[in-house]
Amino acid sequence: MNAHDRAVRYLIDRRFPDADEIRDHYYCESYPCSPEVVDSMREIEAYERELSLKPSFELYALEIEERAREDRERFYNQRYANADFSRWSKLACWSLDEAVALSLGKSPDLVCWAKLIPFEKEHSPFVTRYYRLRDLVERAKRMGLLSEPIVPASFVAWAKQNEIELPSTLEAAVVAWGNRGAGERRADLHPKERETVLKLIIAMAMKGYAYKPGAARSDIPADITNDVHALGLTIDQDTVRKWLKEASEVLPQLNDK
Repeated sequence: MNAHDRAVRYLIDRRFPDADEIRDHYYCESYPCSPEVVDSMREIEAYERELSLKPSFELYALEIEERAREDRERFYNQRYANADFSRWSKLACWSLDEAVALSLGKSPDLVCWAKLIPFEKEHSPFVTRYYRLRDLVERAKRMGLLSEPIVPASFVAWAKQNEIELPSTLEAAVVAWGNRGAGERRADLHPKERETVLKLIIAMAMKGYAYKPGAARSDIPADITNDVHALGLTIDQDTVRKWLKEASEVLPQLNDK
């Protein structure tokens, strides 16, 4: 079957989903056709003649338009398939397939590669995007750049590092929940432990990054943030700046002023 005939057959099947059944009834010799079957067969034949007379470019344009419409009707393009980022950002870890679905704004409960395989050859823009991102993620996993399961913040950091566009609401939800968790952990520290952590922070910042406490302006918080991201982790620059400021307060020369 050539491309022209395939386009005609596809468009007929889209307009008349039961076309094969109608043909079987119409050409069956065991019993006469009902008037309804005869009328339906005439409509199918008329539409087939109409399509066959169209120039190839017009026929293929109709096919492309109809395939796009069909794709929009599939489950993964429905509103109910959209992800609840607030819920997923709170989970301790994701599978990589879940991370791919979320990266494309979809709920992993409803959209996953196993469910998309039947549509792999259907010229679907969404399925193509999913396949390509999944391939990128799987290759990163094989190289040890991603682990499975993965902490949400680590996946977001990896995606940003590789210039993979994520839904802004997903990234914001992950960062917000991560910052909240960091704040809770800080509050749970024993005063002695907290003082030790602050000493470690200021020592590493000053000796490793030449950080100068009290400076009116500093690029060090940005440098630290970038290095954290380079390790596949994530942290907000304002959070770094806040910890550095707090850690600076344990320095004797500042406390004596």
